[in-house]
Amino acid sequence: LYGTTAGVTSTLHTSNGNLHIDAASGAYATYLNYYRGTGGVYFGNGASGSSANVTAAGAYTGTSLNVGSGAITSGLINGQTISSAANFTGTLNVATSVTSPYYYVTAGNGYGVGYWGSAPSTYGTFMSNSGTYQYGDVNDYYIANVMSSGTGRGFTWSYESTPSMALNASSGNLAIKGDFTLTGGDIKQG
Repeated sequence: LYGTTAGVTSTLHTSNGNLHIDAASGAYATYLNYYRGTGGVYFGNGASGSSANVTAAGAYTGTSLNVGSGAITSGLINGQTISSAANFTGTLNVATSVTSPYYYVTAGNGYGVGYWGSAPSTYGTFMSNSGTYQYGDVNDYYIANVMSSGTGRGFTWSYESTPSMALNASSGNLAIKGDFTLTGGDIKQG
C-alpha cells in the first residue's frame, strides 16, 4: 500500500473470501475515495448492482435505513426537518395512531383539535376568548365545542356504546336518559 507516514502501517487483508481494509492501530481512520474521483462511494449488492451509495457531498442513499438504538440528530426525513427534541416543520400525517401522555395546543384563539378533516371552528374543540362563541354567563376564556350547521347535529355522551345524553347543537335541546339533579341553585328561563 502507498503510505506517506513513516513507521505507520495500514493493512489490506483477505480471509475466507472476505476483504479487510484496516487503518493503522490507534487514532487512525479508513478513508474511501479521498484523493480522487467525485462520484462518491457505492456499496454493491453482490449481483452487479448497488444497494447504497454516499455522494461526494455526503448524502446517503440506500434501499433501507436502520439506525438501531442510535438517534438521528439533524437533517431531513422524508423532506421534513426534525431536531433532536423531535420538533419539526410541516404537516404530520399518521396512518394509524399517535400516543402521548399529554397533548399541548399552542396558545391562541381558535387553536385546538379539528375533526373530520376540518378546522376546529367547523368541527372541533378549541380554546378562545373571542366573543363569537361566548354565551350566558361565560364572557371570558372558554373551551368551545363546535358542530357545523345541520338540524340533527350535535354532541353525545355515552356509557360504552350506549348514549346517555345528547345536545342538539342547532336547537340547544338537551336530552338526558337518567335523572337531572340540581343542588344549590335555580333553573332559570332565559
